Amino acid sequence: MRKLEAWINGVPLSGVGRILIQDIADNVPETEITYGDSPDRMGQRLLARRRLSRRVNIEFAVRELTDLAARAAAVDRVNAWAQDGILEVGHRPGQRLRVICSARASIQKPRDYTEAFTVSFEAVWPYWEDASPYITEMSGASGSGVLINYGTMDSYVSASVTPQSAALTALTLTVGSTSFSLTGLNVAAGTALTIGYDERGLLLIRAGNVGLLGCRSEQSSDDMAAAPGRNSVSFTANTACSVRLEVRGSWL
Repeated sequence: MRKLEAWINGVPLSGVGRILIQDIADNVPETEITYGDSPDRMGQRLLARRRLSRRVNIEFAVRELTDLAARAAAVDRVNAWAQDGILEVGHRPGQRLRVICSARASIQKPRDYTEAFTVSFEAVWPYWEDASPYITEMSGASGSGVLINYGTMDSYVSASVTPQSAALTALTLTVGSTSFSLTGLNVAAGTALTIGYDERGLLLIRAGNVGLLGCRSEQSSDDMAAAPGRNSVSFTANTACSVRLEVRGSWL
């Protein structure tokens, strides 16, 4: 019950053989806080609070006492396992972290069989998120529903909108207090308009390979996000569509 395990892109660390995972340290995230002057008053004003990064260190030992070449080969296998991608750990079931490998292990004392090694990962999106999204589907020229964010903070929402019988030229999507209004789209019937975020957290709006970010109105929210808990969602379009919204809860 107390065994530690980690996976990168679905591959378990224990599967590399002859190693023992000793610790998985989820370090305190680095946060940037910006203050401004408060004229004629005591103290300062909070201007911004932004989480910058999150580091996870995985410490392991090699189960080999005498064969120095076998010890080195085991460390090499762990370094090969430590790839960029999706990190999961056994003590956070149902959650994942998008990471890059920031440091790999190195043998410093070849004859010391007690030497511990560490591989480190930096989170691209510095929050654990649900491995499986919550999904809401709607259809017609307008509709409404509920999208549930099971996490503890606001989380980005992805959408797929497919016009059924005529070209989609105008669309408004609302999630909680955020909303996107899109005009001048010209998305053919049967082609999916997708709204989502890439691995860097950048907003993408596309139909096939065509970027449509410029179709978003200036009055639209910067991001489409769901607050923790239940969020009312709705849409209106110039033609009947199939609409799919999904959110992965993010955890502090």
